[in-house]
Amino acid sequence: MDKYFRAWIDHVWGRDGFKCECGCTKAWTIASRELVECVKCKKQVSPKSMTVFRHCKLDTVKIADGLVYFLKNRDCSTKSMSALLGVQWRTAHAFVTRCRLLCEQKHGVEKAAHFINAVRGALAQLVRAGEVS
Repeated sequence: MDKYFRAWIDHVWGRDGFKCECGCTKAWTIASRELVECVKCKKQVSPKSMTVFRHCKLDTVKIADGLVYFLKNRDCSTKSMSALLGVQWRTAHAFVTRCRLLCEQKHGVEKAAHFINAVRGALAQLVRAGEVS
């Protein structure tokens, strides 16, 4: 998961890398919690922070998988999402609600597609590097 998280961060923040609100560009990664912590002000930021999934406890790969499934089956049930993601009904219900909220937003489907592409881009980067198969 650590290699994936590093690739995910690189894909989200691009070549310029992380830049905190305090102006600092150095950060520690906390891969176990999918967070980046600013060295200077200690503020913790998640790559999910600017999305409707900012408080979602699912990891980014599960979110991307769930989003793909939701976009293909807009009328999907919480039960089917629960089975797909391997989570409890309550977690799946909160996730499906977030997906619906995202799709109701202006350009919501495009935002979902961007999120999915960012996750896939990070995974593709690892595959090209031979770190995952």
